[in-house]
Amino acid sequence: RNKKRLVLFLLTFVLRAMTGVYSGSRGGQIVFLATIGVYFLERYRLKGLILGVVCALPVLALGGRSGGEESSLERVENLYVGVQLFKQYPVLGVGFEQFTQYHHLTAHNSYVLAPAELGFFGMVAWLSVFWLTIKVPLTVTRTVTEPEGQVARVWAMALLSSMAGMAVGIFFLSFNYHYVLWIYIGVSGAFFAAVKRHKPDFKVTYGWKDFVGIAVGNTALLLFLLVYTARKLANG
Repeated sequence: RNKKRLVLFLLTFVLRAMTGVYSGSRGGQIVFLATIGVYFLERYRLKGLILGVVCALPVLALGGRSGGEESSLERVENLYVGVQLFKQYPVLGVGFEQFTQYHHLTAHNSYVLAPAELGFFGMVAWLSVFWLTIKVPLTVTRTVTEPEGQVARVWAMALLSSMAGMAVGIFFLSFNYHYVLWIYIGVSGAFFAAVKRHKPDFKVTYGWKDFVGIAVGNTALLLFLLVYTARKLANG
């Protein structure tokens, strides 16, 4: 059984690594690193993290597009516009799917698109849903310790590592309203319901610490991007 699992893992790893290399997408390769990194870190702690990095290094070394300076500057401009829109419309934003009415391209960053289109409170609401999607499997790995909870822990690790990749991937994509993201959110909700059915005292809390962490964290990111993009465009 262990040999079959090892073969399946190696086959999956090789296929995923090949798609990362041949796609030439640095973002995709970083997502790959985040996915396996979180899995190994959660499962094997520091040794697992080192193993995950070692596994991902060949993909990062072999893949990636060349000659993408113009594309990079374009993405920087998109981010700059997104932060500026949030500055101009901090409460309600410019409106759902209205970003391209102010710029010829979308933000290509979900953490920027949310505040730009939805404003501060919309940003917090969207990020809260996203955070709870991650917190459900994370809580399972921390609290479901009974022997009969092994299946739940396996599912939790799969969902947690997938959401880690998603969290990194949407930094490079305007993915806020994409159906794939909301399928993941639905899967996490269904997973919560399944665990709750077998373990009635299971709960995933959302309190002021979550709210403040989300609000302050993403606002800090926007401030950083404001300074970074302004400097890049000034020098570019």
